[in-house]
Amino acid sequence: MREELQRKIKKNIIDIKKDMDAKDLVDHFVQEDVFDLPDDEEINGFNPNTAENRNKCFLAKLLKKDDRAYDVFLQTLHLVGLAHLAEQIENTEVATAPVVDPTSWLAQIAEHIRKRRLTERDLSRLAQSIGTDWELVASEMNLTRVEIDHCRMENSTTTMQVYSALYKWRNKVPGGATLEKFVDILMHCQSTTIDWDIVKKTAQQMG
Repeated sequence: MREELQRKIKKNIIDIKKDMDAKDLVDHFVQEDVFDLPDDEEINGFNPNTAENRNKCFLAKLLKKDDRAYDVFLQTLHLVGLAHLAEQIENTEVATAPVVDPTSWLAQIAEHIRKRRLTERDLSRLAQSIGTDWELVASEMNLTRVEIDHCRMENSTTTMQVYSALYKWRNKVPGGATLEKFVDILMHCQSTTIDWDIVKKTAQQMG
């Protein structure tokens, strides 16, 4: 999806989460071949199964789709009685901003560091870079819903929950849990709060 369209959605994110419940939109997205049945199951099977969590999962998936998904989103809002929200999003003006790559520094990190297996110390530091909607990062790392639930239930703070998820990921893909792959995963999680300065600082200290 073009940055311009993503920004229209993001500038209305509070009203979207307040007025919308993703469970009312998913069937139409499947019918229009924007989402598939596993997407439906993940969105409606989120635990705890609240409108807030369903919306988080839905929006994260939506922002990864192409421009057509934006059009289907607005059409579906009309169909479920949220025409005012569709019109608000469509009429939102967004300035054209220069594209800034938050990972431009990665090329300056030595290749053997970018590609080596992350240590527990690395994971501990990187866990502090992920905030709101960390579960979406865990999902992108192919952790199951049960594994994510365990991370949440067995740890009291967000940082420890994220660390637990990163630790499980590293154990699942011993050779693939690298700094390079970690950064790539974060880039696919547009709606997750990421502190890129912490990621960069951690990478620079991995020598």
